[in-house]
Amino acid sequence: MSWNNKVAIAWWTVGWIVILSLVCAMLFGCRTTKVVEVEKVRTDTAYVAKVVRDSVVVRDSVFLNVYQKGDTVFWEKSVWHTDIQERWRVDTVYKAKVDSVPVAYPVVKTVPAELNAWQKARMRIGEGAIAMVLIGGGIWYFRHK
Repeated sequence: MSWNNKVAIAWWTVGWIVILSLVCAMLFGCRTTKVVEVEKVRTDTAYVAKVVRDSVVVRDSVFLNVYQKGDTVFWEKSVWHTDIQERWRVDTVYKAKVDSVPVAYPVVKTVPAELNAWQKARMRIGEGAIAMVLIGGGIWYFRHK
């Protein structure tokens, strides 16, 4: 095999590697556009529960006995009923927060048409008439005051 033949084979191999690399890049490099769903309303909720114990002592049926022996007065106090109550209170906080994401929509804006010469003239005449009425009314008001 001659030197020219080896160079040709090397260039042929390099050419095929470049062509395969370009084909792979074209097939796997770019993707089509992907539609990403955006959530429109998001709700965050917080739930907190706190349990509190409260004990209450209730004394009931108090009996007071007063009697006298000689010159001494005796007081006897008898408690007939003692009740211990425990209360459990559950304090619950529920907070919901709704957050909405604005969605873009097209806005249609209407632009009024420009007035022609006749319409502009009528507007100027009307403005002049209103000005004359106001000025005449002011003069009449101050003369007859």
